[in-house]
Amino acid sequence: MKWICSVLILELILVGCVGQSVSPTTTMQPENPCEDIAGESSTKPAFKGIELYSRQTEDGEWVYTILYGTNRNKTVLEAGSGMMDVSEVKGCFCKLADGENVFWMDSAYNPETGEIISLPKPPPAIIKDIQDGAETCGVNLDPD
Repeated sequence: MKWICSVLILELILVGCVGQSVSPTTTMQPENPCEDIAGESSTKPAFKGIELYSRQTEDGEWVYTILYGTNRNKTVLEAGSGMMDVSEVKGCFCKLADGENVFWMDSAYNPETGEIISLPKPPPAIIKDIQDGAETCGVNLDPD
């Protein structure tokens, strides 16, 4: 049992330091902060902030993923796991702690190729709408 605990602790340390999973069976799926808050507003900002990811579907719609910030690059699977629209993103912002820092991420890690993949951002009008929503909710959004 001590051996298993030691391996798990070592794996957690390596994931935090290296920034990637050390085992194909390890899944590091950060929870959506808005679901984690469960309908109540958070009073304390997240330790490492919040990350916002955007992507465009095959239908041309922009969708978003919101994850807790960490010391590692999120995988393309994690960054693409959400299907929030703009109104859901703005609603999520209002559940976050006042003064929360949200970073709009522009890349994710592809574990299949080992490359960092650039992620697109929506047109300026949509970015402005999301920034306005963040400001209204007392959230600091860094779009760069």
